[in-house]
Amino acid sequence: MGSSCGVLARSASPYFVARRRRRSAYRVYCLASPASSRLVWLASRARTRRVRHRGAAIAFVLAAAALASGCYWSKYDKLVRTHVALLEAMADKIVEVTETDGAPASLAEYRYPLERARDFARIAGRRYAGRESLTGFLAFCDAYEHVLHLVAAPSGRDGTSNDPAILAAARAALVAQGASVLGALDRERA
Repeated sequence: MGSSCGVLARSASPYFVARRRRRSAYRVYCLASPASSRLVWLASRARTRRVRHRGAAIAFVLAAAALASGCYWSKYDKLVRTHVALLEAMADKIVEVTETDGAPASLAEYRYPLERARDFARIAGRRYAGRESLTGFLAFCDAYEHVLHLVAAPSGRDGTSNDPAILAAARAALVAQGASVLGALDRERA
């Protein structure tokens, strides 16, 4: 075999990657003689080929970040509606539990959704700071916290639980604030 690239071994591929020289540069050796027609000249001698992926990797990361943030922000309306519905359902539950069994021993189950809602409002506030729906949503979170405060703090001097009428009024204020938030979302969508 009288070619300019020595045959190192027989293989299906005419190339053999001998070793990795650097992070993105490989030494490529030709394993077969060049084509006799000279139309396809793959390699005639050992050469170094640099493969550059850094620019493509950076572009991919930036594109993925843009898509991920776009997906989150496109769900703003749905997420606000979900938080409103969840907090209203939790308020219904705590009012019912308080009326039948008295104040629960721990409010952790009821505070956790409020913490998640406030985290969402903090994150969404970066992009939607001036929206009426976000301002209303923060007031809605405050109204829910007021319901929790009424349940946690006994109203009577003798340590009895809250008056059901006061708790029902706070729940009604919460529902009204939730309707206000949903109305603001509908106006922003239009």
